[in-house]
Amino acid sequence: MVGSAFPPYHHHEFPNSRIPMHRADTGAFLIADALGAAGLTIVEDVDGVYTDDPNGPEGKKAQLLRETSFAELAELKGTLPFDPALLEVMANARHIERVQVVNGLVPGRLAAALRGQHVRSIIRTGARPA
Repeated sequence: MVGSAFPPYHHHEFPNSRIPMHRADTGAFLIADALGAAGLTIVEDVDGVYTDDPNGPEGKKAQLLRETSFAELAELKGTLPFDPALLEVMANARHIERVQVVNGLVPGRLAAALRGQHVRSIIRTGARPA
């Protein structure tokens, strides 16, 4: 399934605010988990999750994390290519076992990820296989 990351927040607004406390990545995860998806592919403009910001001052030291877990990322001090609130909901996932971060600007990479190939970074969630 391909869907928008923005749920219909105008039907479920939060008190004192029209902007939800979580953003698109977390919204996409919540919707996919509620629908029973086993995985989620997040399309970004970076090659995956790194130990540090690859475009920052310490970029030369940044290492791509090909496989990691939500718990390991929670300990990471660097920036993430998605909303940090996503780590909190990953811990309580019911269905989604993995999240893959894909660079949508690289031709063919999204198609490979949707075919089930390990393209760049895969994050394991707290969900238990059925």
